[in-house]
Amino acid sequence: MSEQSRLPSSVLPLVVVIVLSCLAVGLLATPALAGDGATIFEVHPDEVDADAGETITVDIIVNEHGDLHANGIDALSFDLEYDADVLTATEVEHGSMLAAGDDDATVDGMTDIDDDAGVVTVSQQREPSGDGARGRESAATVTFEIDDDAEPASEPLEIVDASATLVSSDYPQTAVEFDGTVHVEGGDETDDGESGDGVDDVPDGVTIADDADIDSSADDGGGGQTESAGEDPVPGFAVGAAVVTLLATLLVIASRRFQ
Repeated sequence: MSEQSRLPSSVLPLVVVIVLSCLAVGLLATPALAGDGATIFEVHPDEVDADAGETITVDIIVNEHGDLHANGIDALSFDLEYDADVLTATEVEHGSMLAAGDDDATVDGMTDIDDDAGVVTVSQQREPSGDGARGRESAATVTFEIDDDAEPASEPLEIVDASATLVSSDYPQTAVEFDGTVHVEGGDETDDGESGDGVDDVPDGVTIADDADIDSSADDGGGGQTESAGEDPVPGFAVGAAVVTLLATLLVIASRRFQ
């Protein structure tokens, strides 16, 4: 009886593999709990044609689908960089995105224009946080004046250091930034005519939906909330499923060794 019940030394590596696999599953679950998916920041419109001396406005649109439990974001921030030799930022207005889904919610934040450096800074909080904001709406509107003596040029409007945080997490979401371009007096003759859609800047592993899918939540009732937020795939689910399958296989092998 003692020989049959004793654990063979050859099984020890198998036990170690099982324990390590369990730890791996736990680690894979952490990112999914910390933040599901990505928050998209985009300059809208992404292409603006303007003349010297003209005043233009652009919106910074934020698109957030929330986590698997329909929690949205309650804080966001970003910088918008521009060429101060050609453009002058004159005004920044907070948008309604962060208040989406709650008629009693307000946007509390700060804006700063550093025209010497060519940077507009926006930082916002949702008050009260509630379930957070979901949807695709304007987070801020920025007004620019184009220099009277500006020559033909294509000037980028670049979103940098973008950040958004779910109400259910202390960790910021992955931020995907889509820049814009202002074509002054027809644009620079050396401009290659690219659309500036920012697709090449999307981080590895992040899939961006088609425009039609993004826009579908913009005009929904209930302040831009999207009904499909809970249908997003769980980050790391495929890898986690593979690990679980491996564990099951190892357990079957172990059970047969002791029969």
